[in-house]
Amino acid sequence: STMTGSSVGNLKVRDVTITGGNTYAVNFNNGALDCIFKSISSNGGAGGIIMTNTTGSFQVTGTGTTAGSGGTIQNVSDKGAHFNSCSINAAVSLVGSTGITLDNISVTGTNNNFGILINNVTNFILNNSTLTGCGSNVASSNVGGIYAENLKGTSYITNTNVNDSWGRGFYSYNDQGTSNLTITACQFKNSFNKTNGGSNFVFEGYGTSNNTLVLKGNDFSNSKEYGLTLNFGGNSTNNIQVGGNSIADGNIINAAVSSPGSNGLSLQSNGLAVVNYNIINNTIKSSFNGSFTCNVGSQENATMNGRINSNTIDGGGIGSVSNGISVAAYGNAKHITEILNNTITNANNYGIVSEANDNNISTANARMDATIKNNIVSLVANSYAHVGVISVGTSTTSLIS
Repeated sequence: STMTGSSVGNLKVRDVTITGGNTYAVNFNNGALDCIFKSISSNGGAGGIIMTNTTGSFQVTGTGTTAGSGGTIQNVSDKGAHFNSCSINAAVSLVGSTGITLDNISVTGTNNNFGILINNVTNFILNNSTLTGCGSNVASSNVGGIYAENLKGTSYITNTNVNDSWGRGFYSYNDQGTSNLTITACQFKNSFNKTNGGSNFVFEGYGTSNNTLVLKGNDFSNSKEYGLTLNFGGNSTNNIQVGGNSIADGNIINAAVSSPGSNGLSLQSNGLAVVNYNIINNTIKSSFNGSFTCNVGSQENATMNGRINSNTIDGGGIGSVSNGISVAAYGNAKHITEILNNTITNANNYGIVSEANDNNISTANARMDATIKNNIVSLVANSYAHVGVISVGTSTTSLIS
């Protein structure tokens, strides 16, 4: 069964189940919607849900908090869900839309580049859902589960698993507007398993964007590159919370268990970006050839201010090349950080290293201020040092321990 309309007008739908066919399961154009579907599924057809020039309310509710009870969109040849020029409370929305809610949806084995593609959307909610094996086997890692560009407003992703994606599980890039994104109790795992795998989760803020990102109780394990990658530049302003004050708030960021291994967490800034961060109560691990476990650095003229506290960090052990915690300022960057009460094991270079480096620029004056206290650090044999403080050129390092 399908439901389509090229000019639907004022349309009301209640508690309908759509199973799809060899075309789109639901396709509405040009109308004011008041629609509540119990379930929308499509398997092997052209696509799932297509909305163009609609307003009003469009929801797929499913049953309770059971992932997949709102329908499964799989093996489609075109878009699993696409909303263009809409202003709605929607089950899925992708392009130029406001007020997006996706609940109890399962998307598996897509044949296109992304499971969910979000472009210039304001206020997005994704709850109680699964996206498995999304993306495509292309040379680039710029494919995957969820791809978002300029996701604005206040958005939430909760109790959702985005695993075994081709490329990346999640990628978000903002260069304008204000974004407040909270992700809780989710999984973004297993990019290591794919030939074009990248990082499990990537968030980037550039241009004039203003970004608040809160990550609590998630699992970013088994990546091919980094479990969690956060990059900021331009004139962006950014507030980043990875974990929280309770143990339950902490995220798991464990590297691949098989060679060649992978990295844990990377948080980097450049340009004129301002980044305030808290990395608290997380479990972070690198492995094998991974270079970094917890790596936080500021470059060019960027400014960083943050805390790395109460984390459990595993540097990967014998054969790895990782530090436990690395903090740095390069060029003319300024970086102030507090590193307290962490437990660091299996570090093969430094347990904790703080570096200021002018990058051989004669006019540069990088400054790295680190307060390092009450950490438990253990190293493997023949490693460098429990704590290292490095200052290169005209840069300045301040250490309190």
